[in-house]
Amino acid sequence: MARNAFVGACAAAAWTGLAGAGVAQPALTNAQYDALQAKVRAVVTGASVCDVGLLPASPRRPATIVAVVDYSGRLFCNYVVRVADSDPPLLLQELTGWWVASLDSADGQVVRDVNGDGEADLVVPGAVSDYENDRQCVATVPFVYRCGAERCVDASGAAPAFYAAFRQRVANRMRELQASSDGAGLDELPCLALAAAKAERLQGGNPRAGLRLAEQWMDDADPVRRRKAVWILSDIYAATGDPAVLAQLEVLERRGQEYAHVLLWLQRLHRRRPAAPW
Repeated sequence: MARNAFVGACAAAAWTGLAGAGVAQPALTNAQYDALQAKVRAVVTGASVCDVGLLPASPRRPATIVAVVDYSGRLFCNYVVRVADSDPPLLLQELTGWWVASLDSADGQVVRDVNGDGEADLVVPGAVSDYENDRQCVATVPFVYRCGAERCVDASGAAPAFYAAFRQRVANRMRELQASSDGAGLDELPCLALAAAKAERLQGGNPRAGLRLAEQWMDDADPVRRRKAVWILSDIYAATGDPAVLAQLEVLERRGQEYAHVLLWLQRLHRRRPAAPW
């Protein structure tokens, strides 16, 4: 699978050391794996299937097929789908991610019991900054989905322990990069800082986490950092409605960084996300 090593490494940083127990995929024969793939292809038009497996049954739901798919033709593998294992199969839901790759990789498992209640959840890495080009990192954060019989809902705001562990891993990674004698990987630092701030906001208690960082980047000569500031400020405004933050976004727009599409998308996510812990 041809992938840009730098972008892939930045995405992997969001996975390593995630809290919660991974749920191992059942051992499938080649014939069983191919049969699941065929069911996914039957309901997902124009996509390549990057990986496929099962979301285990629980008292609230039957087992369903879960797959990572790609629409780009470049094997970005940015989407996770749930498909009813019926005859004929039925597409239940599609979740947007970033560099998901596989269900059970070395960097982390998509199917995880996040809160230790014995029921498997989905953990999908998502981009929290723009894709610029192959030379720029993309900030990624794992989002937690709690799944019922037909739909998974974003429960990221209800998993504070999960994001506390994630923030610690990001902090450790940042220290490693800063201590590196050869400077390798320093270009990851802005994305790691952005991811840590997003995770702190998801963890709860500080909806303005990352504000100072965004204010620094607002005045940066690098337009890439200014665009990352748009993501932080838009997310803070979506959560707080603070007019002072909106004014900062308008300043960035006058400097050439359009924010409306990012803000609209983040506002929709905030409306769908419960805040009460499990």
